[in-house]
Amino acid sequence: DNAGVEGKAWPSLVGLEQKTCLDRKTIVKALDWLEEIGLLLDTAERKGATKQVKVYRLNGLDAGERHYVYRVRHLATGEYYLGVRSTWGEPAHDDAYYGSGQWPIRMRREKQPLTKDILATFKERRHAEHYETEAILAVMADPLNRNEHSGSYPVSELLKSGENGTVPKVEQFQLSGGTVPFFPETVPKTEHGTQRTQKEPKVEGKGGSTPPPRRTRKEKDPTPTAATWEAYAAGFKKVHGVEPMRNARAMGLLSQVVARVGAENAPVVAGFFFTCRNPYYPKVKHDAAVLLADCEKLLVELRQQSGGGQRAPERAEVFFEGPSGTRNRLDTYPVGDPEAIAKIALRAYAQSLKRRGSLYLIVAIGAKEARYSLAELEATT
Repeated sequence: DNAGVEGKAWPSLVGLEQKTCLDRKTIVKALDWLEEIGLLLDTAERKGATKQVKVYRLNGLDAGERHYVYRVRHLATGEYYLGVRSTWGEPAHDDAYYGSGQWPIRMRREKQPLTKDILATFKERRHAEHYETEAILAVMADPLNRNEHSGSYPVSELLKSGENGTVPKVEQFQLSGGTVPFFPETVPKTEHGTQRTQKEPKVEGKGGSTPPPRRTRKEKDPTPTAATWEAYAAGFKKVHGVEPMRNARAMGLLSQVVARVGAENAPVVAGFFFTCRNPYYPKVKHDAAVLLADCEKLLVELRQQSGGGQRAPERAEVFFEGPSGTRNRLDTYPVGDPEAIAKIALRAYAQSLKRRGSLYLIVAIGAKEARYSLAELEATT
Protein backbone atom coordinates (compact mmCIF):
# COMPACT_ATOMS: atom_id res chain seq x y z
CA ASP A 1 0.00 0.00 0.00
CA ASN A 2 2.96 2.34 0.55
CA ALA A 3 5.12 1.70 -2.55
CA GLY A 4 5.35 4.46 -5.15
CA VAL A 5 6.07 4.25 -8.86
CA GLU A 6 9.76 3.54 -8.15
CA GLY A 7 8.91 0.65 -5.85
CA LYS A 8 10.11 2.52 -2.74
CA ALA A 9 8.31 2.36 0.61
CA TRP A 10 9.05 3.60 4.13
CA PRO A 11 6.07 2.56 6.30
CA SER A 12 6.27 3.35 9.98
CA LEU A 13 6.25 0.58 12.58
CA VAL A 14 3.11 2.09 14.10
CA GLY A 15 1.33 1.84 10.74
CA LEU A 16 2.46 -1.75 10.25
CA GLU A 17 1.28 -2.66 13.77
CA GLN A 18 -2.19 -1.30 12.97
CA LYS A 19 -2.42 -3.10 9.59
CA THR A 20 -0.98 -6.48 10.65
CA CYS A 21 -2.10 -6.64 14.31
CA LEU A 22 1.40 -7.92 15.17
CA ASP A 23 3.74 -6.71 17.88
CA ARG A 24 6.73 -4.55 17.03
CA LYS A 25 9.39 -7.25 17.60
CA THR A 26 7.64 -9.62 15.20
CA ILE A 27 7.38 -6.91 12.53
CA VAL A 28 11.07 -5.99 12.84
CA LYS A 29 12.05 -9.66 12.62
CA ALA A 30 9.85 -10.12 9.53
CA LEU A 31 11.35 -7.06 7.82
CA ASP A 32 14.87 -8.33 8.53
CA TRP A 33 13.96 -11.73 7.06
CA LEU A 34 12.43 -10.19 3.90
CA GLU A 35 15.59 -8.13 3.48
CA GLU A 36 17.77 -11.21 4.03
CA ILE A 37 16.09 -13.25 1.27
CA GLY A 38 16.19 -10.32 -1.16
CA LEU A 39 12.50 -9.34 -1.40
CA LEU A 40 13.24 -5.99 0.28
CA LEU A 41 16.31 -3.91 -0.54
CA ASP A 42 17.61 -1.25 1.86
CA THR A 43 18.26 1.86 -0.26
CA ALA A 44 20.33 3.46 2.57
CA GLU A 45 17.88 6.41 2.53
CA ARG A 46 16.19 7.45 5.77
CA LYS A 47 12.92 9.33 6.25
CA GLY A 48 10.91 10.79 9.09
CA ALA A 49 11.56 13.58 11.54
CA THR A 50 14.42 11.66 13.17
CA LYS A 51 15.78 10.31 9.83
CA GLN A 52 15.66 6.75 11.22
CA VAL A 53 12.89 5.19 9.10
CA LYS A 54 14.40 2.87 6.49
CA VAL A 55 13.46 3.35 2.84
CA TYR A 56 13.00 -0.04 1.15
CA ARG A 57 12.74 -0.95 -2.51
CA LEU A 58 10.44 -3.84 -3.35
CA ASN A 59 12.32 -6.44 -5.35
CA GLY A 60 10.75 -8.89 -7.84
CA LEU A 61 7.74 -6.87 -8.98
CA ASP A 62 6.65 -7.62 -12.55
CA ALA A 63 6.36 -3.96 -13.50
CA GLY A 64 9.77 -2.43 -13.99
CA GLU A 65 11.67 -5.67 -13.34
CA ARG A 66 15.10 -5.85 -14.95
CA HIS A 67 17.58 -8.68 -15.36
CA TYR A 68 21.26 -7.96 -15.69
CA VAL A 69 24.58 -9.76 -16.04
CA TYR A 70 27.34 -8.48 -13.78
CA ARG A 71 31.04 -8.97 -13.09
CA VAL A 72 32.42 -8.68 -9.55
CA ARG A 73 36.18 -8.03 -9.68
CA HIS A 74 38.90 -7.98 -7.01
CA LEU A 75 40.70 -4.66 -7.34
CA ALA A 76 44.08 -6.02 -6.23
CA THR A 77 44.32 -9.48 -7.83
CA GLY A 78 42.13 -9.09 -10.92
CA GLU A 79 40.09 -12.20 -10.02
CA TYR A 80 36.46 -11.94 -11.08
CA TYR A 81 33.07 -13.63 -10.90
CA LEU A 82 30.22 -13.50 -13.44
CA GLY A 83 26.56 -13.80 -12.51
CA VAL A 84 22.98 -12.90 -13.35
CA ARG A 85 20.60 -10.92 -11.16
CA SER A 86 16.93 -9.87 -11.27
CA THR A 87 15.95 -6.60 -9.63
CA TRP A 88 13.18 -4.03 -9.68
CA GLY A 89 14.06 -0.78 -11.40
CA GLU A 90 17.46 0.24 -12.66
CA PRO A 91 20.34 -2.20 -12.01
CA ALA A 92 22.53 0.76 -11.04
CA HIS A 93 20.40 1.11 -7.89
CA ASP A 94 21.25 -2.47 -6.88
CA ASP A 95 24.67 -1.39 -5.64
CA ALA A 96 24.48 -3.36 -2.35
CA TYR A 97 24.45 -6.73 -4.16
CA TYR A 98 27.83 -8.33 -4.90
CA GLY A 99 26.91 -11.85 -6.04
CA SER A 100 25.56 -15.03 -4.45
CA GLY A 101 28.46 -17.33 -5.36
CA GLN A 102 30.88 -18.73 -2.81
CA TRP A 103 33.82 -16.59 -3.95
CA PRO A 104 32.12 -13.15 -3.78
CA ILE A 105 30.45 -14.07 -0.48
CA ARG A 106 33.83 -15.05 0.99
CA MET A 107 35.48 -11.90 -0.35
CA ARG A 108 32.77 -9.72 1.19
CA ARG A 109 33.09 -11.58 4.49
CA GLU A 110 36.84 -10.93 4.45
CA LYS A 111 36.20 -7.27 3.51
CA GLN A 112 38.27 -7.49 0.34
CA PRO A 113 38.22 -4.56 -2.14
CA LEU A 114 35.66 -5.41 -4.83
CA THR A 115 34.03 -3.55 -7.68
CA LYS A 116 30.93 -4.52 -9.66
CA ASP A 117 30.40 -3.83 -13.37
CA ILE A 118 27.04 -4.20 -15.12
CA LEU A 119 27.78 -5.94 -18.41
CA ALA A 120 24.30 -6.12 -19.96
CA THR A 121 20.63 -5.57 -19.07
CA PHE A 122 17.58 -7.45 -20.37
CA LYS A 123 13.82 -7.31 -20.03
CA GLU A 124 13.50 -11.10 -19.93
CA ARG A 125 15.27 -13.41 -17.51
CA ARG A 126 15.95 -16.12 -20.13
CA HIS A 127 17.92 -13.67 -22.27
CA ALA A 128 20.05 -12.69 -19.29
CA GLU A 129 20.71 -16.35 -18.47
CA HIS A 130 21.70 -17.06 -22.08
CA TYR A 131 24.10 -14.12 -22.04
CA GLU A 132 25.57 -15.24 -18.71
CA THR A 133 26.06 -18.75 -20.15
CA GLU A 134 27.94 -17.47 -23.21
CA ALA A 135 30.06 -15.15 -21.07
CA ILE A 136 31.15 -17.91 -18.67
CA LEU A 137 31.90 -20.29 -21.54
CA ALA A 138 34.20 -17.67 -23.06
CA VAL A 139 36.34 -17.51 -19.91
CA MET A 140 36.17 -21.09 -18.63
CA ALA A 141 39.93 -21.53 -19.16
CA ASP A 142 40.87 -18.19 -17.56
CA PRO A 143 42.66 -18.86 -14.21
CA LEU A 144 41.35 -15.55 -12.85
CA ASN A 145 37.71 -16.60 -13.24
CA ARG A 146 36.15 -17.68 -9.95
CA ASN A 147 32.78 -19.12 -11.02
CA GLU A 148 32.19 -22.40 -9.18
CA HIS A 149 29.69 -23.67 -11.76
CA SER A 150 28.91 -22.72 -15.35
CA GLY A 151 26.16 -20.13 -15.05
CA SER A 152 22.53 -21.20 -14.89
CA TYR A 153 23.12 -24.48 -16.72
CA PRO A 154 25.37 -27.54 -16.13
CA VAL A 155 28.53 -27.77 -18.23
CA SER A 156 27.15 -30.77 -20.14
CA GLU A 157 24.18 -28.65 -21.25
CA LEU A 158 26.29 -25.60 -22.02
CA LEU A 159 28.48 -27.48 -24.48
CA LYS A 160 25.50 -28.62 -26.59
CA SER A 161 25.29 -26.33 -29.59
CA GLY A 162 21.97 -24.70 -30.31
CA GLU A 163 20.49 -25.51 -26.89
CA ASN A 164 20.52 -22.03 -25.42
CA GLY A 165 19.45 -19.98 -28.43
CA THR A 166 21.16 -16.80 -29.52
CA VAL A 167 21.01 -13.33 -28.07
CA PRO A 168 22.32 -10.29 -29.96
CA LYS A 169 25.41 -9.05 -28.13
CA VAL A 170 26.13 -5.61 -29.55
CA GLU A 171 22.75 -4.13 -28.71
CA GLN A 172 22.84 -5.55 -25.17
CA PHE A 173 26.17 -3.83 -24.45
CA GLN A 174 24.62 -0.39 -24.96
CA LEU A 175 23.86 0.91 -21.47
CA SER A 176 23.32 4.33 -20.04
CA GLY A 177 26.65 6.08 -19.82
CA GLY A 178 28.27 4.30 -22.76
CA THR A 179 29.49 0.85 -23.61
CA VAL A 180 30.66 -1.36 -20.75
CA PRO A 181 33.54 -3.66 -21.78
CA PHE A 182 33.12 -7.32 -20.95
CA PHE A 183 36.69 -8.47 -20.48
CA PRO A 184 39.07 -6.83 -17.95
CA GLU A 185 40.40 -3.51 -19.20
CA THR A 186 44.00 -4.65 -18.64
CA VAL A 187 44.60 -8.34 -19.17
CA PRO A 188 46.61 -9.54 -16.12
CA LYS A 189 49.93 -11.28 -16.71
CA THR A 190 50.85 -14.70 -15.33
CA GLU A 191 54.24 -16.34 -14.89
CA HIS A 192 53.87 -17.72 -18.42
CA GLY A 193 53.20 -14.32 -19.99
CA THR A 194 50.01 -12.54 -20.98
CA GLN A 195 46.88 -14.57 -20.23
CA ARG A 196 44.30 -14.19 -22.98
CA THR A 197 40.68 -14.67 -22.07
CA GLN A 198 39.34 -14.82 -25.63
CA LYS A 199 39.73 -17.82 -27.89
CA GLU A 200 42.49 -17.25 -30.45
CA PRO A 201 42.01 -18.50 -34.01
CA LYS A 202 44.08 -21.49 -35.05
CA VAL A 203 47.09 -20.40 -37.10
CA GLU A 204 49.29 -22.68 -39.13
CA GLY A 205 52.71 -22.74 -37.52
CA LYS A 206 56.10 -22.90 -39.18
CA GLY A 207 56.60 -25.95 -41.34
CA GLY A 208 52.85 -26.47 -41.70
CA SER A 209 52.39 -27.65 -38.09
CA THR A 210 49.22 -26.91 -36.21
CA PRO A 211 48.93 -25.89 -32.56
CA PRO A 212 48.48 -28.79 -30.10
CA PRO A 213 44.90 -29.57 -29.09
CA ARG A 214 43.58 -27.88 -25.98
CA ARG A 215 43.52 -29.98 -22.85
CA THR A 216 40.11 -30.83 -21.53
CA ARG A 217 39.35 -29.55 -18.08
CA LYS A 218 39.48 -32.12 -15.32
CA GLU A 219 36.07 -32.86 -13.91
CA LYS A 220 35.67 -31.25 -10.51
CA ASP A 221 33.71 -32.49 -7.54
CA PRO A 222 30.31 -30.81 -7.14
CA THR A 223 30.36 -27.63 -5.08
CA PRO A 224 28.56 -27.67 -1.70
CA THR A 225 25.78 -25.48 -3.09
CA ALA A 226 25.37 -27.76 -6.13
CA ALA A 227 25.18 -30.85 -3.87
CA THR A 228 22.63 -29.11 -1.65
CA TRP A 229 20.56 -28.14 -4.70
CA GLU A 230 20.62 -31.76 -5.87
CA ALA A 231 19.25 -32.99 -2.53
CA TYR A 232 16.67 -30.16 -2.44
CA ALA A 233 15.52 -30.83 -6.03
CA ALA A 234 15.23 -34.60 -5.41
CA GLY A 235 13.08 -34.06 -2.30
CA PHE A 236 10.95 -31.41 -4.02
CA LYS A 237 10.19 -33.65 -7.00
CA LYS A 238 9.41 -36.59 -4.73
CA VAL A 239 6.87 -34.59 -2.71
CA HIS A 240 5.35 -32.26 -5.34
CA GLY A 241 5.87 -34.28 -8.53
CA VAL A 242 7.62 -31.46 -10.44
CA GLU A 243 11.12 -30.00 -10.61
CA PRO A 244 11.72 -26.86 -8.50
CA MET A 245 12.65 -23.64 -10.28
CA ARG A 246 16.41 -23.11 -10.30
CA ASN A 247 17.23 -19.41 -10.30
CA ALA A 248 19.50 -16.92 -8.62
CA ARG A 249 17.20 -16.58 -5.60
CA ALA A 250 17.05 -20.35 -4.91
CA MET A 251 20.81 -20.85 -5.35
CA GLY A 252 21.54 -17.80 -3.19
CA LEU A 253 19.35 -19.12 -0.36
CA LEU A 254 20.93 -22.59 -0.55
CA SER A 255 24.43 -21.09 -0.45
CA GLN A 256 23.43 -19.40 2.81
CA VAL A 257 22.21 -22.76 4.15
CA VAL A 258 25.69 -24.16 3.37
CA ALA A 259 27.29 -21.25 5.23
CA ARG A 260 25.09 -21.75 8.30
CA VAL A 261 25.14 -25.55 8.80
CA GLY A 262 28.30 -26.48 6.90
CA ALA A 263 29.00 -28.01 3.50
CA GLU A 264 28.77 -31.56 4.85
CA ASN A 265 25.45 -31.08 6.66
CA ALA A 266 23.64 -28.91 4.09
CA PRO A 267 22.66 -31.67 1.57
CA VAL A 268 21.21 -33.97 4.24
CA VAL A 269 19.39 -31.10 5.95
CA ALA A 270 17.87 -30.20 2.56
CA GLY A 271 16.70 -33.83 2.14
CA PHE A 272 15.31 -33.99 5.69
CA PHE A 273 13.37 -30.77 5.01
CA PHE A 274 10.94 -32.84 2.89
CA THR A 275 10.59 -35.82 5.24
CA CYS A 276 10.16 -34.20 8.65
CA ARG A 277 6.62 -34.00 10.01
CA ASN A 278 5.97 -30.27 9.96
CA PRO A 279 2.57 -29.41 8.41
CA TYR A 280 3.72 -25.87 7.65
CA TYR A 281 6.31 -26.89 5.07
CA PRO A 282 3.90 -28.46 2.54
CA LYS A 283 1.62 -25.41 2.83
CA VAL A 284 4.40 -23.10 1.63
CA LYS A 285 5.49 -25.62 -1.05
CA HIS A 286 8.80 -26.21 0.76
CA ASP A 287 10.11 -22.76 -0.10
CA ALA A 288 13.91 -22.55 0.09
CA ALA A 289 13.56 -19.41 2.23
CA VAL A 290 11.81 -21.50 4.91
CA LEU A 291 14.60 -24.06 4.68
CA LEU A 292 17.13 -21.29 5.34
CA ALA A 293 15.14 -19.96 8.30
CA ASP A 294 14.84 -23.42 9.94
CA CYS A 295 18.11 -25.09 8.83
CA GLU A 296 19.73 -25.11 12.31
CA LYS A 297 16.54 -26.44 13.88
CA LEU A 298 16.31 -29.19 11.25
CA LEU A 299 19.92 -30.18 11.92
CA VAL A 300 19.20 -30.48 15.65
CA GLU A 301 16.11 -32.62 14.95
CA LEU A 302 18.20 -34.88 12.74
CA ARG A 303 20.70 -35.44 15.52
CA GLN A 304 17.94 -36.05 18.05
CA GLN A 305 16.32 -38.88 16.11
CA SER A 306 16.90 -42.09 18.06
CA GLY A 307 15.19 -45.28 19.21
CA GLY A 308 14.80 -46.71 22.69
CA GLY A 309 15.76 -43.47 24.39
CA GLN A 310 19.38 -43.71 23.19
CA ARG A 311 21.31 -40.83 21.79
CA ALA A 312 20.83 -40.45 18.04
CA PRO A 313 23.82 -41.31 15.85
CA GLU A 314 25.49 -38.29 14.29
CA ARG A 315 26.87 -40.17 11.25
CA ALA A 316 25.30 -42.47 8.68
CA GLU A 317 27.49 -45.26 7.32
CA VAL A 318 27.35 -46.14 3.62
CA PHE A 319 28.36 -49.58 2.34
CA PHE A 320 28.56 -51.00 -1.17
CA GLU A 321 27.73 -54.57 -2.14
CA GLY A 322 28.90 -56.49 -5.21
CA PRO A 323 27.64 -59.62 -7.03
CA SER A 324 29.23 -61.90 -4.40
CA GLY A 325 27.18 -60.28 -1.62
CA THR A 326 30.29 -59.02 0.19
CA ARG A 327 29.67 -55.72 1.98
CA ASN A 328 32.40 -53.05 2.15
CA ARG A 329 32.34 -49.73 3.96
CA LEU A 330 32.41 -46.74 1.59
CA ASP A 331 32.09 -43.50 3.61
CA THR A 332 30.15 -41.74 6.38
CA TYR A 333 27.81 -38.75 6.16
CA PRO A 334 25.75 -36.65 8.58
CA VAL A 335 22.45 -38.27 9.50
CA GLY A 336 19.60 -37.42 7.13
CA ASP A 337 17.24 -38.90 4.56
CA PRO A 338 18.77 -42.31 3.59
CA GLU A 339 17.87 -41.97 -0.10
CA ALA A 340 19.44 -38.50 -0.31
CA ILE A 341 22.59 -39.83 1.39
CA ALA A 342 22.75 -42.73 -1.09
CA LYS A 343 22.48 -40.34 -4.05
CA ILE A 344 25.25 -38.11 -2.65
CA ALA A 345 27.51 -41.15 -2.16
CA LEU A 346 26.73 -42.38 -5.68
CA ARG A 347 27.69 -39.01 -7.17
CA ALA A 348 30.95 -38.88 -5.20
CA TYR A 349 32.04 -42.48 -5.91
CA ALA A 350 30.35 -43.25 -9.24
CA GLN A 351 33.52 -44.24 -11.13
CA SER A 352 34.93 -46.30 -8.25
CA LEU A 353 31.66 -48.20 -7.79
CA LYS A 354 31.46 -49.06 -11.49
CA ARG A 355 35.04 -50.36 -11.50
CA ARG A 356 34.29 -52.66 -8.57
CA GLY A 357 31.06 -53.96 -10.12
CA SER A 358 28.91 -52.77 -7.21
CA LEU A 359 25.18 -53.48 -7.37
CA TYR A 360 23.77 -51.96 -4.18
CA LEU A 361 24.35 -49.16 -1.68
CA ILE A 362 23.36 -49.71 1.96
CA VAL A 363 22.81 -46.72 4.24
CA ALA A 364 23.04 -47.60 7.95
CA ILE A 365 21.84 -45.14 10.61
CA GLY A 366 22.30 -46.76 13.96
CA ALA A 367 20.49 -50.11 13.85
CA LYS A 368 18.36 -49.12 10.84
CA GLU A 369 19.45 -49.90 7.30
CA ALA A 370 18.13 -48.93 3.87
CA ARG A 371 19.18 -50.78 0.71
CA TYR A 372 19.18 -49.15 -2.75
CA SER A 373 19.93 -50.53 -6.20
CA LEU A 374 22.54 -48.52 -8.12
CA ALA A 375 20.50 -48.82 -11.29
CA GLU A 376 17.42 -47.30 -9.59
CA LEU A 377 19.47 -44.50 -8.01
CA GLU A 378 21.07 -43.60 -11.34
CA ALA A 379 17.64 -43.51 -13.00
CA THR A 380 16.29 -41.02 -10.45
CA THR A 381 19.45 -38.87 -10.00
